[in-house]
Amino acid sequence: MKKIIFLSLMLLFLSHPSLKSQIFYFDINPDVVTEMSSTVESAYNIFPIDFNNDGTEEYDFRWDDWGTDWFMHFTFNVIDDQIALDGTTTNMYGGRFIKKLASGDPINSSLLWGTSYPEPFIGESTLNSNFLDQGDKYIGVKFKLGTNIHYGWVLVNFQTYNTTRKLIIKSYAYNGTPNAQIAAGQISSSSVDENNQAYIGIYPNPAENVIKLNTNLETSIQFEIYNGIGQKIANGVTSDKTISISEIESGIYFIKLISENGALIETQKIVKR
Repeated sequence: MKKIIFLSLMLLFLSHPSLKSQIFYFDINPDVVTEMSSTVESAYNIFPIDFNNDGTEEYDFRWDDWGTDWFMHFTFNVIDDQIALDGTTTNMYGGRFIKKLASGDPINSSLLWGTSYPEPFIGESTLNSNFLDQGDKYIGVKFKLGTNIHYGWVLVNFQTYNTTRKLIIKSYAYNGTPNAQIAAGQISSSSVDENNQAYIGIYPNPAENVIKLNTNLETSIQFEIYNGIGQKIANGVTSDKTISISEIESGIYFIKLISENGALIETQKIVKR
């Protein structure tokens, strides 16, 4: 039932004439941080990514750190949940390497898509440290929702930290239109996040009574809030970048942010505690 309700909401958004090629963007606030440790040796299910919130994750992260050898993986749920790979090279265990994408790089059918066992590497010590100390980089993803293929990205930063390594998971997004490309860092139908910061960031999220907008827009912003069955339960205009959600029951909602001229800026998921 949850999946049916969510898909109904998706169809509502995608059928609106101003929402074609709608980008669904999710800022992880605060960022998820995992630090590799040879004492612990392994970590699994670090941050499940469920792009359409239907209860089935598409991707996750795990790592192994055995002291001399270490491996940071980006994992997939089923074979249809593919990852943009950097060529066909494998390490000695048969794992392949993820392609590092920069802001603005196109994510579409032209990339080399696939998976491997062990799961593809963000970085590892035996052959290719890959993302390590390269700054913010994007992972390209290609997955199925129902029978439709969708493209998306996940933003991470994998860095040397003291005497070990730390992965920071920052945000993710996907194109709600089947088979339509998305650019790495794209957070709305018309913008790419060149500075790895949301055009409009929402915080705190989850929130209890008030959410605030972090944006460079100086004009008033219209908002509409929808529940899980696609009903608009609140709307208004904010000029001080603050929106009250105190009258809304606890749960998961979608908020549409609209410019003064009526153009959609973006849609984001919010959680009311």
